[in-house]
Parts: sequence; C-alpha cells; structure tokens
Amino acid sequence: MAVTDGNNLPPNNDSSECSLTVQGENCSMAGDSRVNVVPSLGSYHTLFVQEHNRIVNLLKGLGWTDSEDLFQEARKINIAQIQHITYNEFLSWLLTRTVLQQNSLLITGSKTTYFTGYDSTINTDIANDFGIAYR
Repeated sequence: MAVTDGNNLPPNNDSSECSLTVQGENCSMAGDSRVNVVPSLGSYHTLFVQEHNRIVNLLKGLGWTDSEDLFQEARKINIAQIQHITYNEFLSWLLTRTVLQQNSLLITGSKTTYFTGYDSTINTDIANDFGIAYR
C-alpha cells in the first residue's frame, strides 16, 4: 500500500477534504476522510497500512510474486489480526465473560469455538449517535 518515505500515510492534496493552517504540513490520505480529524483513526490507519506492507515483504521472502495475490493474502492476514485484537483483547476488556459466551464471542483457540452463524442479510449499521459518541 502507498506510504511516504517515512512509512506514513501518503499526503492528501485534496483541499475539499482537508484544510491546514500550518505551512509545510500535510493531510493524510486514507480510506476514511476523518483520518485528519480523529487522531486515533489516523494512528490505526497508519499502523495497519504499515502492517500490511510488512506482511507483503514477508510473503515476498517466501517466494510470492504476483502483486494481486500478495495484496489479497496480506489483506486477509491483516483482517485476521484485527479480528483477533477485537475479539480476544478489546471485547474481553469491555464485556464480561458471561456476555461473551452468551453471544458466541468467546474465542478459545479451538476452531469449533469460532462463530459460524454469519448472516449476510442482517443490517449491521450502527446509530449515528453511537458512532459519534464512541469515537
């Protein structure tokens, strides 16, 4: 994924998405225009873009050569890492073990404990109020 020489998110020169008051500063380009408004969002984007690129380099070292295959495999691994952090570290801090068990969110390492009830027809939108308050 594109990064600067300093391994940061690339600059965003679109003035409609970002306005700067300090000369010489750059806004960052990411998948979410709020990246320049919410510092933690910028940190997450930077971290996982860097992690994606690190994984690509590891895969290249294992002999992978096709750029699309490299991108997609690194993407899958990165998503798995994010899911692991979310389910094993974040939710276990936020919710009780009982709530995790009742909602099939507890992952113990055995493949049989992973959630298998995915339903693509469920509306996963969140209320705007929650989204604003939660960030």
